[in-house]
Amino acid sequence: MATIILFPIAYKKVSAEWREMVGHIKYLSVVALTGVSLFNTLIYIAGKTASAMNMALIGTTSAPVFVLLITGIIMRQKIFWNQIAGAIICISGILILLSKGSWQRLQNFQFTSGDLWIFAAAFVFAIYTILVRKKPQTLSATSFLFAAFFLGTLFLLPAFIFDVSKGNTVDWNSNIVLVFLYLGIGASVIAFLAWNNAIKIIGAPRTSLFGNLVPAFSTVQAALILNEELSIVTFISILVIIAGIFVGNINLFFQQKN
Repeated sequence: MATIILFPIAYKKVSAEWREMVGHIKYLSVVALTGVSLFNTLIYIAGKTASAMNMALIGTTSAPVFVLLITGIIMRQKIFWNQIAGAIICISGILILLSKGSWQRLQNFQFTSGDLWIFAAAFVFAIYTILVRKKPQTLSATSFLFAAFFLGTLFLLPAFIFDVSKGNTVDWNSNIVLVFLYLGIGASVIAFLAWNNAIKIIGAPRTSLFGNLVPAFSTVQAALILNEELSIVTFISILVIIAGIFVGNINLFFQQKN
């Protein structure tokens, strides 16, 4: 769906840059495999056995940590103290949000077998986030993203064919179509373009911190769409997460001010 939607937008750029795309096919393949094929598949597998609470907690907190570890230890890039402090503060905010301010709720928190899939998904998305920073300057953002979606779809095709051969088909209805449209337009094209552009501007470690806003946005949207109650603890946790993002990006704010 994302590939189809992006095609008319990216057609001119892809036509002009296809030689560059072929020249960087190995890099683009790894990007597609990590950011599209593996990440999404691992998340959906995790959702079969892991609770929504576990998915939100593990997925959003571990990905920024993985980014910091990979960039600092493996890639030998300098990690600033405020980035580490920002990650810790964000994690604290998410713990407050998911526990609803109850220590007992955290004590009763249990891991499931699906949680390992979430860790794996967070790890491969951290790799994708770092790889985006290495995008060749000769490739436009739309060509780069189209290549990722197209190749990611090709990598998933054998698994799809295998599923269909086993009788695992989609029971199409209007709700499923709307879900696919949202995933293709919102969660894929718009979200990935924004994410990739942020990485280009402020770097992978800083961008990854903003992923901690996912549980906060989800909670607010649940209140607006599903009429779930918002408590004072919710607002406190959101403020803590925003504070963590500010601390993690404080160097950037001062640079822009100067």
